[in-house]
Amino acid sequence: MWLKYDVDRSGTLDPSEIRVLISEVMDYNAVEKGRDDVTLEEATRFMGFLDHNGDGVIDENEFLLFIVNAMTMTIENRINFAHRSPMHAKVMVFCTNLTERSVNIQKAIEREIEMEMK
Repeated sequence: MWLKYDVDRSGTLDPSEIRVLISEVMDYNAVEKGRDDVTLEEATRFMGFLDHNGDGVIDENEFLLFIVNAMTMTIENRINFAHRSPMHAKVMVFCTNLTERSVNIQKAIEREIEMEMK
């Protein structure tokens, strides 16, 4: 997944790469009218949640730490976080969608292993 979004192969994600990642995980398509697509400004603010060392880009460890923390949040904590601002709400949609995709991938892998064992 990381390499798909690290387009310039820098080993980090910049705001434009994060914007694409967020948009795809949230199932946003900038071409479709009526969608509240993620802007570059919002992607930059989103990076503020992840950029622990303040270098302006997200490395893989920062991203993984964010994902692990987001996936372990309770529903109540997610709701409270989302109510802080529209950007916080988008971050929670991102986290929820990413979590659901991870669970679906895990289930597909388990089914495949189960089929191979039969």
